[in-house]
Amino acid sequence: MPHLIVEYSHNLDGELLLTPLFEQVHGLLIGLGLFPTGGIRSRARRIEHYRYADGLRDYAGIHVELKLSAAREPQLRRQVGEQVFEMIRAYCAPLRVARPYLALSMEVSLLHPDVFFNDNNLHGLFVPVS
Repeated sequence: MPHLIVEYSHNLDGELLLTPLFEQVHGLLIGLGLFPTGGIRSRARRIEHYRYADGLRDYAGIHVELKLSAAREPQLRRQVGEQVFEMIRAYCAPLRVARPYLALSMEVSLLHPDVFFNDNNLHGLFVPVS
């Protein structure tokens, strides 16, 4: 981990380019040297049905969930969350100019080690984080 999940309103199709966003976020997370590279994952969900504010304009929205281990110190989770959100805000700045009605939000949620299960064979491809 961490896992990054981006939910976006369907009216952003063709405007929100996710591959470069994921590349930037992964570069940041790998560069921090805190997380095993093989555990960093990103995915997106296109939201078909939504409503923002009064629904009278062509509002758009992006909500990001950054999932981090609950075993990490709260201050570290906050710092990582702030860095990721600032990167996403900067990435989305051109969208805010082209589309003045854009809601952008992010939450850091916790994956609790006692109830989070995973299995993958990616970790062997990368040097372990010390």
